[in-house]
Amino acid sequence: MNREELKRMHAFLLEDLKWFDERCRNYGISYSLAYGTLLGAVRHEGFIPWDDDLDLIMTRENYDKMMSLSDGFRDGFRRLENYRTDPKLPIIYGHLADSRVSVYHKDSPQARRDLHIDISVCDRISDVSPRRLKARSLHALFLTRLFAFRRGQVSTGGSSKLLKTTVLKIGKLMFSGCSDEKLEKKILKAAGTDSKGPLMAPVASPYGFVEELLPAEYYEETVYRRFEDTSAPIFSRCDEMLRKRYGDYLTLPPEDRRYAGIEQLVLEPTEGI
Repeated sequence: MNREELKRMHAFLLEDLKWFDERCRNYGISYSLAYGTLLGAVRHEGFIPWDDDLDLIMTRENYDKMMSLSDGFRDGFRRLENYRTDPKLPIIYGHLADSRVSVYHKDSPQARRDLHIDISVCDRISDVSPRRLKARSLHALFLTRLFAFRRGQVSTGGSSKLLKTTVLKIGKLMFSGCSDEKLEKKILKAAGTDSKGPLMAPVASPYGFVEELLPAEYYEETVYRRFEDTSAPIFSRCDEMLRKRYGDYLTLPPEDRRYAGIEQLVLEPTEGI
């Protein structure tokens, strides 16, 4: 995927975001841009030019409400999916899929997926010692990666890839009789979710939720901010959130790292588009 194709991908994602935002406003559902998309909104007033996805996040209450209204988040080519409706989805959260185009890595052309916007969920967590929080995060992280592994996704890069894969294979055997629904409940339990907890984080984060753990109000207060040629909600306290995750987030990465990995992606229009 060259840079012009990446811009074309951004155009599709931006159109999907506008469509999604309109429906969220109509239904009274609150959400925010997240991760690199949030960083792009603050630093670039739009997409990070070399970013290849769009991430959103919302509280559990808003997510459950959205999923209960899933028919309202559907048109001729867009649809709201979660692991219950899409057997290939390797996460316990959901995404908004766009069937007009598919995306895949050059090394795995058989693993085509509809272009989509990821929608993460924040849960409240009880406040315990840092040591216990770290243990909870590691437990939830293992189960989250096991969930993905059972659905064919292996995200175990680095020198310890063989060890990580072996551990996941053992975990797959150990949890062979556990349904996806039960495994989701185990992830939430492992993280120590508590409906009245003072802290909040996306507990099924593929990186461990400790670095995203903040007072609940940080994930509940949003404001609209310019994003490309439109506006989208971001966390009102996003500076603290971005610094915790990215450090000096206003400093651009070296040029040789800005488009790393993009060349391995393929954007393929659906027939007739």
